[in-house]
Amino acid sequence: MSGRYKKTQRDRNATLRSNLKTLVKSGYLKINDEKEIEYLVSTIALIARFWISEAAVSFRHLKPEEQIGHYVSMIGRLLLHFLSANGKKQLQKYLTV
Repeated sequence: MSGRYKKTQRDRNATLRSNLKTLVKSGYLKINDEKEIEYLVSTIALIARFWISEAAVSFRHLKPEEQIGHYVSMIGRLLLHFLSANGKKQLQKYLTV
C-alpha cells in the first residue's frame, strides 16, 4: 500500500508540474525558476490531500460549495504572486475569500 501511495503521489505531482508549466507557456504564470515550480507543486499537493478532512473539522458550518470556494481561493492566492497581468484578470472570478 505504501508503494502504491508513493506512485500515486508521484503521478499527481507530475500532473501538477505539467499543468503549471503549461500555464507558464500559455503566459498566465511568470516562473523562471524550477524551485518555484517545485514549491507550488508541493504546496498545492498538500492542500489537495488534506482539504476535505480540514473542511470537515474546521469549516463544517459552511455549505460544501463554500468550503470548496475557500480552498480554491487559497490556491488562487498562492498563485497570485506568480501571475501575469492576464493571469490575474482570469483569476479574479475565483477569489472568493
